[in-house]
Amino acid sequence: LPCFKNCLNTSVTSNNKVGATYWLYISYLKAKDNQKAEKLINDFVFDEGSDMEYSYSLRVLLYQGKKAPEELLNMNKNGGEWWSDGEVSAAYDVANWYNQHGEKGKAMDIKQKMLKSPKWNIWAYLINEKELINK
Repeated sequence: LPCFKNCLNTSVTSNNKVGATYWLYISYLKAKDNQKAEKLINDFVFDEGSDMEYSYSLRVLLYQGKKAPEELLNMNKNGGEWWSDGEVSAAYDVANWYNQHGEKGKAMDIKQKMLKSPKWNIWAYLINEKELINK
């Protein structure tokens, strides 16, 4: 956690601030410090001129409740239609969001689809695999 706090405190660009906020938020969640996580994400304000299509901006907006999961991920792809690298990363957050909102079945469906994808070298795939094994 200290490294992400330091990143946030020393970030100069808006994208760096958003990315550091995202990673600190996820770290708080993994540490089960939901109070700090919620305060961080809800207090975060985007700089004027922020890139609102930046992947971390979209994720922060999801966790702030300003974007719907469907805006980050097309969950209807099936068969040979695999998610792109970016979509696999977004899938991790969409699954987390559904989990946080009590929709465990939807979260598990997304996590299972991630593990069926050929994108095994993406960080989100690896974290997802570890989390499912440790349940």
